[in-house]
Amino acid sequence: NQPLVLMHFAAPSVVRRCHFRDYYETLWRNGVFLIEDCLFEDMAGDALDFDAAQPGTALRRTLFRHGFRGNVDAVDVGPADLGGSRDIVIEDCHMYDFPFDKGVSIGEGCDGITVRNCLIHHAARGIQVKDTCTAILHNNTIFACEIGLHGYQKSTAYPGGGWITNAYNNILWAVTNAVVLETNSIFVLHHSDTGGTNWPGTGNFSEDPQFENAAAWDFRLKPGSPCRGSGQDGADMGVTYPVGAYIEAPSHLTATAGVGAVLLTWRDNSPSEAVYAVERSTNGAPFITLAYVSDGSARFLDVSGAPETGSVYRVRGLNLATQSVYSVEAPAQPGLPPRIVLQPADALAAPGETLAMSVTAEGVAPLAYLWLRNGAPAATPGGPTLAFPSVALGDAGLYSVVVSDAIGLSTTSAVARLTVTEPPSLSLGANGAGVNQAGLFTLQFTGPPEVRHVIEATTDFQQWIPLGTNSTGDGLIEFSDPGSTNFVRRFYRARLLP
Repeated sequence: NQPLVLMHFAAPSVVRRCHFRDYYETLWRNGVFLIEDCLFEDMAGDALDFDAAQPGTALRRTLFRHGFRGNVDAVDVGPADLGGSRDIVIEDCHMYDFPFDKGVSIGEGCDGITVRNCLIHHAARGIQVKDTCTAILHNNTIFACEIGLHGYQKSTAYPGGGWITNAYNNILWAVTNAVVLETNSIFVLHHSDTGGTNWPGTGNFSEDPQFENAAAWDFRLKPGSPCRGSGQDGADMGVTYPVGAYIEAPSHLTATAGVGAVLLTWRDNSPSEAVYAVERSTNGAPFITLAYVSDGSARFLDVSGAPETGSVYRVRGLNLATQSVYSVEAPAQPGLPPRIVLQPADALAAPGETLAMSVTAEGVAPLAYLWLRNGAPAATPGGPTLAFPSVALGDAGLYSVVVSDAIGLSTTSAVARLTVTEPPSLSLGANGAGVNQAGLFTLQFTGPPEVRHVIEATTDFQQWIPLGTNSTGDGLIEFSDPGSTNFVRRFYRARLLP
């Protein structure tokens, strides 16, 4: 007979994705609480009892079930001796199997309690508001209860029953008494299906809501339901699924086949799953479960010998309370290898220089990079960048990189040449320095063979003008500068071209 959870003047607290089972009660007092995506079941007292919960408290996407004893509510909001609960929200919850008490009980000094988009069925009372407490109720579906909405005076310390200040877009159906007001209770109820009572109020009516399958607890509205578009501002009445500790199905499932593996990726659409179940069907056979993947991931690599084609996959989320519907089925599609976005470039360096060759690729992550020199693995390891902290003459060669993805597909980059050589040397021409008989100034540059040179001239070190290029590959270039006699000073340099 003691609370399984007792919060008393605690700091603001968050409870998420927890399972409470076979217990007396949980008691949340004098604080700000966020409770969501939980399961409460098989309790002997109130499943969740808010006592003087403070503004900002919210209960969301939670399932309550199986309170088979007397005086057991799914959610009890109160009480007076602690000052009452204020401005709390209960939304997107599912409550059933409370045959001796209430889905939601609001009483004793509470104010501004909102209950919206909740499904309550097979309970003694759907929502009870007591003791001049105020509540706002909208878009709830209450089914198979003795009383749907109940205004009641429990404590003589208050002058009357409950006050529902605004109730709209609710569906009360298959209830013995849709609305019961006692002891000066006040309900403002409009734009609702009041389940046989013809309750006065704008937009109220009493017609079969035409649930999809009430016997199977599917309370979605059929396309021809009179509750579609009949609510306030043209909205639908009743709950919008999903409710309770629900899980949205994963979406955007893709299955990319490689050699001996298929990579699955999907989009996580819900905060509530604990794991994902990954299933596969091959050549039309029944689906089998391959794995349960942590909710922190949205990918799975199937290496169980699946063929590249002929396999179909699906994924759904699971937790202790429920499971999502399946994702759209995705057939394994032959994958594309990684794509080289930026190829390695030719490079030229002198011994001792720092150099880096790089490639940019995209594909199924993570990507792996194998650099090759003259067709063999490079001595220096690298990722997308192959670094040379100090270039040596022996590093010269033809470089390429093999990029592989997570499913074994690979592609090879273009070949880039690395040339390692000493800078060219300057010497006088055959006739020495100065102006020759033709009035031309002649110099000679000697560089490594098989490498092209370009000769450049300047007068101010700001702009270098190319004069000629060695295209013979013999390492020697002589040139004349017809413009040399027009300047007081003229400077020259030779540059190797990769």
